[in-house]
Amino acid sequence: MCALVARIVGADGVRPGDNFFDIGGHSVLATLLARQIRRAFDVTVPMRAIFEAGTLAELARTVALARASGA
Repeated sequence: MCALVARIVGADGVRPGDNFFDIGGHSVLATLLARQIRRAFDVTVPMRAIFEAGTLAELARTVALARASGA
């Protein structure tokens, strides 16, 4: 997740505890992130999940749960 987000926001040193919006993310990039998550992890997460996730680790857990449930 960190590498994916780093490419999208163009930042180095992205960590699991970072918040997507605090490191340069915004609504347009969140749309791109949702699409990249779908491609990379073969799962669809609602845009709301990106906005509600406090950290990238939380977003990764959301993706993992969605994959486990077959979403």
